Amino acid sequence: MITPPCQYFNVCNGCSTQHIPYDVQLDNKSRTLKNMLKVYDVAVFSDKEFHYRNKMEFMFQKKGLGLRSKKGITGINECLISNKRINELLTELRNHFKENDTKTLYQAWIRSSSIDDCIVFVLNEESTRLKETIVSIKSFKTSAASIIIAYVSPDDINTLKDEYNIIKGEDTLAEYLLGNKFTYHALGFFQNNTEMAEQMHKYCRELLKKNSNNTLVDLYSGVGTFAINNANLFKNIIIVESFKGCTEQAQENISINNVKNASIFCMKSKNVSRIDIDKPFCLIVDPPRSGMENEVISFINNEKPEKLIYISCNINQLRKDIKKFKHLKVKNVALFDLFPQTNHAETVVELVPN
Repeated sequence: MITPPCQYFNVCNGCSTQHIPYDVQLDNKSRTLKNMLKVYDVAVFSDKEFHYRNKMEFMFQKKGLGLRSKKGITGINECLISNKRINELLTELRNHFKENDTKTLYQAWIRSSSIDDCIVFVLNEESTRLKETIVSIKSFKTSAASIIIAYVSPDDINTLKDEYNIIKGEDTLAEYLLGNKFTYHALGFFQNNTEMAEQMHKYCRELLKKNSNNTLVDLYSGVGTFAINNANLFKNIIIVESFKGCTEQAQENISINNVKNASIFCMKSKNVSRIDIDKPFCLIVDPPRSGMENEVISFINNEKPEKLIYISCNINQLRKDIKKFKHLKVKNVALFDLFPQTNHAETVVELVPN
């Protein structure tokens, strides 16, 4: 055991393993993955122990901002797993928002890529002090490139409304992966650890090189990063994503990176069987924690891809899904530590025909 470097450890809910040496953390995650998937070998990839996150969601409290904790919300001065730019913007926020109406101000999301940054204020749309709060936000002097106001209902503070307001800058950010530029929405999903995401993309590209010149289908594709990063290996790439905002950004990313062989389908991945796919094809999936729908499992069993790359943030669900594949076996397993100082990690499994 070691002395946790963060003064908020064991109070804040974010980190759970700072008291464990980092090499031991990695070994524990690797052994857990081996036991769960019944494999003997796992490739382990890691990078920074701290200052790796490019997105944090801070909670407003009456005096300042904080993070969820065992006591409700604990005020913090800095977060050791956040990148340095996020901590700079957190300081700006704390200096301005010293006395807060927490019935109106709920959260401040801070995102910081290698290119730009953004602060998203999440407000109670039904508050009687909404106008005064917006005036205060507009008076906030910040070095952040963009400021956005998003809204929630007090009955469901975890679900953003479709409407939002841009106070400063743009509603998108950008990042580079494997030399390609990707834009993504400030309110949407993008990997929170850029350095490890890049390693994961390099690894998947090496796996796909062996089956190039066919068709690549990317399910649960987000803004199309995996398909676009491997477009020059395949005759065709097919991007399938249910959230319209992501497919719009994927179309933008196709244009930015001059990709000519892509097709985009804004639909749920469970409806992939409706798409006419040239064979042979490779399939890459990055589903939510709940895993793949039964319809996707059936599609895989019926259409028999030449290769399946399954990316998962939930090894329990990953194990359940793998057991349902009739014609595929595990060839390679890799662990990518996107979440140091926690028990979480990202897993990439390469499956090939029996």
